[in-house]
Amino acid sequence: MKVAFMSSVCPAMTLAELIAAGQKHGYEGIEFRPEWDQKHGIELAMSPADRKDAAQMLADGGLAGCCLSPGVWFSKEEEGARDEELAKLLTFIDLAADTKIGR
Repeated sequence: MKVAFMSSVCPAMTLAELIAAGQKHGYEGIEFRPEWDQKHGIELAMSPADRKDAAQMLADGGLAGCCLSPGVWFSKEEEGARDEELAKLLTFIDLAADTKIGR
C-alpha cells in the first residue's frame, strides 16, 4: 500500500508542483482527478508525447500515479448513455496506460 494524496486538494498545482509537494511531505503517490480543470494536465487531450513525459516525471520524482479517477456514470437509465460512458471509460484506460497511472 502507498500513502497518496488526491490532486483535488491542490487543484492549482502543476504536475511538477504536485510531485515536489508529495516528495516534501513523504507521500508515495498521487491520485489524479481529470475533468475538474486542475492544473496537473493529466487529461484526455494530452498528446502522446505529453503522456510519456508525465509518466517519466512521476518515475523520476519517485511517486506513483496510483489512481486515475474520472467521472464515469453507469447508473444512467438510457442504454445509449451507458454505452457513451463505457466509451469514455475506455479512453481513460488508455490515458492511464500511457501515463503508467495505476501500475
